[in-house]
Amino acid sequence: RWPGVVSRGSESDALLDLVDIPATLADVVGSEIPEAFEDSFSFAHVLQGKPPQEPARPFVIHNCPHTGDFAIQQGPWKLVLIKEKAPELYNLEQDRAETKNVAAKHGEIVKKLQRLFDTCRARSTRDLVADQTNVSFIPKSN
Repeated sequence: RWPGVVSRGSESDALLDLVDIPATLADVVGSEIPEAFEDSFSFAHVLQGKPPQEPARPFVIHNCPHTGDFAIQQGPWKLVLIKEKAPELYNLEQDRAETKNVAAKHGEIVKKLQRLFDTCRARSTRDLVADQTNVSFIPKSN
């Protein structure tokens, strides 16, 4: 709740990420965020009841315990990139559970999202392709 701005029980379909919280809080209080938050974009307009805008950047998901797998989402489309497998494409408006891979039917969208991912990876200041181990999520053996 945010009295006078956000109504109780408000909902939104906006595509947001936790990384956007610093930019949003800075926007709300009228402050600047450090350059280190290069991937943070404000969603204050959504909190203020305005319709979601096209994301300022594509939504990249990195699932990296040992695999280095990625997904990139833009609009209703999600392209899943798994090492040593063909890309998978899902239309999340029609298939939220990601059960119907439609990559074969939508080759141009696969190519577009692959190029977009390659561009994001090339301009990132962080290494998006290094194998990484997230120690917090490695199951403990008994």
